[in-house]
Amino acid sequence: MSDVRKRHLSESPELADVQEKKRLREDNSQTTDAIQTDLDAISDEATTMTPITTAADTATTPQPSAQKDDQHTSQPSQAPHSPQPSSVPPRKVAFTPDTQSTPPQPQSQSQSQRGQPQDSPEPSKPRLVITKMVLNNFKSYAGRQVIGPFHKSFSAIVGPNGSGKSNVIDSLLFVFGYRANKMRQGKLSELIHNSAKHPNCDSCSVEIHFQEIIDGDTPAAFDRVPNSKLVISRFAYRNNSSKYYINDKTSSFTEVTTLLRKRGIDLDHKRFLILQGEVESIALMKPKAKDENDDGLLEYLEDIIGTSKYKEPIEGANERLEALNEERMEKLNRVRYVGREKDNLEDKKHEAETYLENENELARQKNELYQIFLYEANENIKTATKAIEELKLKLKEEQENHKGIENEINEMNKTHSDALDEYQVLSAKTDKIYKKHAKFEKEDVQIKERKTHLETKMEKAKTSMETDREARNKARDAIKTNGDDLTKRKKDIKELEKQLKSEEKKLEEINAELKGKTDGFRAEIEEHQKELAPWTAKINEKKRAIDVKVSEREILAEKISSGEKAVQNAEEQVKKVEDMRKLKRKEIKAVPKDLENLRKAIADLEMELGGVTEKETTLRSKVVTARQKADEARASMQQKQSQGKILDSLLRMRDSGRIKGPHGQPRRH
Repeated sequence: MSDVRKRHLSESPELADVQEKKRLREDNSQTTDAIQTDLDAISDEATTMTPITTAADTATTPQPSAQKDDQHTSQPSQAPHSPQPSSVPPRKVAFTPDTQSTPPQPQSQSQSQRGQPQDSPEPSKPRLVITKMVLNNFKSYAGRQVIGPFHKSFSAIVGPNGSGKSNVIDSLLFVFGYRANKMRQGKLSELIHNSAKHPNCDSCSVEIHFQEIIDGDTPAAFDRVPNSKLVISRFAYRNNSSKYYINDKTSSFTEVTTLLRKRGIDLDHKRFLILQGEVESIALMKPKAKDENDDGLLEYLEDIIGTSKYKEPIEGANERLEALNEERMEKLNRVRYVGREKDNLEDKKHEAETYLENENELARQKNELYQIFLYEANENIKTATKAIEELKLKLKEEQENHKGIENEINEMNKTHSDALDEYQVLSAKTDKIYKKHAKFEKEDVQIKERKTHLETKMEKAKTSMETDREARNKARDAIKTNGDDLTKRKKDIKELEKQLKSEEKKLEEINAELKGKTDGFRAEIEEHQKELAPWTAKINEKKRAIDVKVSEREILAEKISSGEKAVQNAEEQVKKVEDMRKLKRKEIKAVPKDLENLRKAIADLEMELGGVTEKETTLRSKVVTARQKADEARASMQQKQSQGKILDSLLRMRDSGRIKGPHGQPRRH
């Protein structure tokens, strides 16, 4: 298959779609295999988890006090779903002191698949065990009672009914933080020992001694881990309160439970401690729960083994597997559909390949033909290049012949340009002078109008000043007359005041002499005051008239002063206007002379410019003639080139057999 065909197939969108679907199918298969591998590993891990086998060892409990409380004879508590027994069997309670409830690690998948045995067993890890218990006034145990030491793997407490076996388990529950009702009592104070010999105990306590050990090679051998002792104790008091201690240090319920969980004691599921009656309820469990809210033996065992935590991941993986299977089936159906479409397109593919092969052959033939045309074109280019070189030599000779004429034209252009520049400068000066002359004339008219206005204003000011002077003189006369009258009136007032004072003195004397007989004199006084009233009014009227005349005199004086200043300013402005007018007249007289000189200079330049223009016209005609000759030479050369191309094309067509002729040997120009 040719390269073009391969490239066409690789660029086909249908084939690319098929390849993409194949890749998706492979990815889907890999994902499904990975999920199946995870499920197999989880199943192997669940099947390899087995319960811990222990060796039996026995330990006897110390004899409790002879006095027994009512709770010692109480029936054992029954777990939910357990039937009530017809007779009470001997109470036997078993517990594993190894409180490390971590399930055994599953066997690695690689080892289980290869089946290779281990060369040597893995070293044992430290684990936490209960070494002994110390009970003090707890339930049926009066005083301090030590239970232990316990075996590292299995211990059994046996005894008749009422001997206190269940109280040992209750002591564990007490330390682990259980409520009193879980220990078959109503409240914490009821856990304190109460008997005829010990009736007034204030508190009770339980100590559990832990120790980390490492198992040895034999079942009975072990080594103690140094500095790993742990003592957890709890005290209960009459007021129903309790306290926790860790290694004789005050602690709390949260700290104790947190520490126990860290050490591997499962306080959440409590499978390390099976209470009385729970064995029977376990035996009566259903094989498998009916729904999520029910419990069965399978769920119970899964909870103990620890495989229940894998339930949600397994369900999630199954859902994902189902989704991927659906997606896989969808992809497979699509691949099958695309495969059928691919089979249907095989004929079209062969047609396309044949078409591409024909196209490649056509392109190859065209390429060969274009190479021939290119070779002939290069030959024609060489011939035309030689002709162009010859024409360039002729053009160079013509340019050298016309070089002198061009120099003269350049000089004339330069002279013409200088004359134009000078003409423009003179024209600008002339325009400036004309504008200045018009400005002077306008200013002269304004000065004349201003002078006339100032003269009129000065005449009005003089007239006003004369009027003000007359008014001032009249005011002065009136002031003088009123001043004399005022002086006279003041004298009359003084005399009348003297008379008034004398009359008042007389009146006071008369009042002093007569006091109660003053009615007649008062009438006289009133008459005298009435006589004086017109004179007082006249005096006040004259004072007001004098004040008015004084203010009028001051106003007239100010007007006269301002009028004199205005006249003085007007005279100064008239003088300045006269001086400026004389200066402008001198400048106006000098303008015609400058204007005449400029006109003469402009006329000379125009004459000179006319001569230069004639020379320029002559030279331009010569240049145009030379350019026409050059254009004719170029056109002749191009015509020869086009005729050569046409002739070459005709010869190629003749040689290829497309046309007959031209006959004979072609002639090159």
